[in-house]
Amino acid sequence: MSEPHTPLDAATVNRVLGVSMLAIFATATFVRSLDPVIPPIAADLATDPATVALLSTAFALPYAIVQPLLGVLADMFGKTRLMTISLVALVITATASAFAVNFSMLLALRIAAGIFA
Repeated sequence: MSEPHTPLDAATVNRVLGVSMLAIFATATFVRSLDPVIPPIAADLATDPATVALLSTAFALPYAIVQPLLGVLADMFGKTRLMTISLVALVITATASAFAVNFSMLLALRIAAGIFA
């Protein structure tokens, strides 16, 4: 039998909800954040704008594919631990994306960000 669930205090619930809402907002924003800046990115990386537009898919596809696996991993290792690791990795990959020197590096970082989101 499982142990009885201990209710959380209001401060903990508010903190968890705040972090969750921030993570959801950041993920939703991150999916489409590149759309307005595709032409400048294409120019900076000397790449075709149609190719640069694939960066949105490079984030969204791994994000969708990895979700079932993350559920299993969260059950195995703990939801809080997995969320913390994922958020830290997402921040690192998103920050590194700003310093990408070529399209391949940016594409790889967007795929990694999609996995961790």
